[in-house]
Amino acid sequence: MRKAREYRKAAREVLGHSIFGQKWLYALLAVFIEGALVTVVIATGVGAILALIIIGPLNYGLISIFMRLSRKQDEKAELSHLFDGFKERFGESAITAILTYIFTFLWSLLLIIPGIIKSYSYAASLYVVHETKLEGIEAITESRKLMNGKKWKLFCLDLSFIGWYLLGMLCLGVGVLWVEPYHTAARTEFMLDVLKEKECSCEHCKVEAEVVDVK
Repeated sequence: MRKAREYRKAAREVLGHSIFGQKWLYALLAVFIEGALVTVVIATGVGAILALIIIGPLNYGLISIFMRLSRKQDEKAELSHLFDGFKERFGESAITAILTYIFTFLWSLLLIIPGIIKSYSYAASLYVVHETKLEGIEAITESRKLMNGKKWKLFCLDLSFIGWYLLGMLCLGVGVLWVEPYHTAARTEFMLDVLKEKECSCEHCKVEAEVVDVK
């Protein structure tokens, strides 16, 4: 795993370095639209579960955009990908988001700290849904495995952005809009590293591994 400063550097590269450049502004717009839609859903008071049925796919869509940027699959973050969760894996992303919320809430009933720790254990859940055929409990379980020994590293990465958020708030709060895509891009780079460390258990890879062992 890379250090926090290395993830921030990678995020700046993904966003094209310039905060007024095309990639950064498109990423900012995607984050803003996703945040605005989530706010509207919550403000309507539709209830936590119904809200997560919408918010889960929206979060999935934002992950889709930043994954594409990190993998350089697109020259810019196409806003249409923000709705990938509704077009591709609506049920899977919604169910995973609902279960993640329920489990985190239940752990938080014990104490705040266990709730925070578990939120980091489940942090990779929607990334797992995006990258595999897993969903719901399976995706959450996989996230727990992937984040084993990495929760503190992700926490430190998040913590390293506090100064940037404070600086953003000093700019009449508007600067926070530019920090959000920066933070999201860094987290995406982190999750890509986490996913790369996952051992492949497919039959093809098992066969190849056996051949190597024989040799």
